[in-house]
Amino acid sequence: HTRYWRDWSSDVCSSDLLTYLIGDITDKINPALADIWLEIGNAYHCLQNKQEALKHWQWAVEACASHKKLMMVLNIAQVLCETGRHRDAEQMLRAQLSAHPGNANLHYALGVCNKGIGNWEMAVEWFAKSLSIDPTYTICLNTYGLLLRDIGRIHQARRCFEKALEIDAGFGAAMNNLGSVLKDVCRYEEALSWLRRSAESMKNNHAAH
Repeated sequence: HTRYWRDWSSDVCSSDLLTYLIGDITDKINPALADIWLEIGNAYHCLQNKQEALKHWQWAVEACASHKKLMMVLNIAQVLCETGRHRDAEQMLRAQLSAHPGNANLHYALGVCNKGIGNWEMAVEWFAKSLSIDPTYTICLNTYGLLLRDIGRIHQARRCFEKALEIDAGFGAAMNNLGSVLKDVCRYEEALSWLRRSAESMKNNHAAH
């Protein structure tokens, strides 16, 4: 069923297909159905049916094997955030905290949600917690730096980008963001140097692909 949905979804979404996929299933919390519920949730999401999308995604999470559950929640939360539904994503993520209190990805995702909602101070706390768990989490350092820059903490933002580059010297986005904050504090020559390096890095990555 999942294969049929993926083959067909590039053309159109249809409630008729969803009815076919669901069929007469009564055992909702069956691990074999987790991927199907996920795909049906995705379909309802395409149809902009929020209630049904969340219901089927929740079934997917409940049916999913325990070692895969958090990854599924993180993937669903990313889809929700990409379409501006940060509060729904936050609710799903918070439900996983008790089971995964030491997961850096989960705390990072909650930071992204709160940043999207506009709860900037809460987002700061989540990003800081994520980095206390994994200080080498470069994506979190970069996103945290962007938030700090947005709320006027320029020097802290700069340090985040510098730390990210200490860990991954080829991190083009962090180079670009470091150049931007250096420009903000009128350190133009250094800013230009980092911006040039960022452009070169992105050009090399494009050529590699």
